[in-house]
Amino acid sequence: MDNFITLTCPTCGGKLQITDDIERFACSHCGNEHIVKRGGGIVSLAPVTESLNQIKVGVDKTASELAIKRLKEEIPLICAKNKLIKEQVIERGKDYFFYDHRSPLGRALCEIAKARGVNLRRSIQPSLIEASFEWFATSDNRLSKEEYDLLIKKVLEYDSKFPLDGLNELRNSEMIIEKKEEELKEHQSIVDLPQL
Repeated sequence: MDNFITLTCPTCGGKLQITDDIERFACSHCGNEHIVKRGGGIVSLAPVTESLNQIKVGVDKTASELAIKRLKEEIPLICAKNKLIKEQVIERGKDYFFYDHRSPLGRALCEIAKARGVNLRRSIQPSLIEASFEWFATSDNRLSKEEYDLLIKKVLEYDSKFPLDGLNELRNSEMIIEKKEEELKEHQSIVDLPQL
């Protein structure tokens, strides 16, 4: 004859009766699965969560690995598109004397850089604008949405007829790149988590 042990479900508090030979079972009240732990004359129940957590971690890691692969393909394509947009903005701006700090865009870029403690007027390479765009394109110096808004406002203060379509497209492209890079870092941190 089987010996029954009366226990309480740790999840719902329901009264349970189990036999000596049961190692794992589901609560008849709430349906949660438990493992029977025996040791030193004590019998206790532990919910089956470790396995589920390991499965979740494995699924998260696999999803992140797939996302990393996708993002590593997407980011260079967006950066290439961004470079073309910059070239178009520079080309369109030739009519607006982009090539020195007196142009509407040049003055605005110099003001934003100056607010960051950088004098872009000293870094005139092929053109101030090209040098500015290269400096602002690095991830540490990327213009924030607020700075882009300020840039557009300043440009319009200097020249109300300035063509803004390229700058708006450039701002949107930069924001997409920043979002994708953050997403890549987040997925990389999930993949780099130690196994349980």
